[in-house]
Amino acid sequence: MTQPVPVSYSGGLRRVFFVAALVIALLPIPVALLDLLPAYRIQTRFLIFYAPLVCLLVLAYLFYLRDALARLMFAHLLDPLPPRPLYYPERPDIRLRRVWFTLRRAILALLPALLLLVSFACLLGYVEQVDDSIALTSATLVRPGHSPDEVGQLPDHRPAVQASPRVAAPTSLRERALDVPSTEDIPLFAELTALYIGAFLAAVVALVLMGLREYAREALGLSEQDAVLGRVLGEPE
Repeated sequence: MTQPVPVSYSGGLRRVFFVAALVIALLPIPVALLDLLPAYRIQTRFLIFYAPLVCLLVLAYLFYLRDALARLMFAHLLDPLPPRPLYYPERPDIRLRRVWFTLRRAILALLPALLLLVSFACLLGYVEQVDDSIALTSATLVRPGHSPDEVGQLPDHRPAVQASPRVAAPTSLRERALDVPSTEDIPLFAELTALYIGAFLAAVVALVLMGLREYAREALGLSEQDAVLGRVLGEPE
């Protein structure tokens, strides 16, 4: 009788993860063009170019390191530990390697989920920071004698902005604030840029790591049964 062909879904999953990562890397373009997230007009043009550029560069770099990352993810199979001794204590160096292998596998398993949480946190932080920034810019328009930094230092103004930034910036004033002519006039510009790019970049890295794990399994020829049982390469079934 012929042996059944080992089942593996790694090839299909790898393509799905990489395509999803590419889509998210380019997602800042339609998000900015369609005003799906609040942003200054001048900053929108900046983010349309730099946000996908950073995401694509990181995606390409991780793909460039795919072989090294694959070996890291499956080091426990490529360089397996000896079986646990039954009648005498395990050597300290072997015990330390075993702890390190377990810790590394746990980190690699949790890292994509943590990165997705970071992406969500960056998105929430961006929305909150952009409201504060617009409130500061609106206050500068109302009191043109002060710069955004000086307005933020006024003792009778900053608490009101933090308590209710939307009340401090009516719709007409908010629209005027969004049309500042230069990025130098945008309060919290660096923070807004980092949070905006971070929201997409963290999701891209999470998907790439999941795709690289499937790439490693496919390259090593591991079936679904091998992955579940943690079978060492070349070990008989």
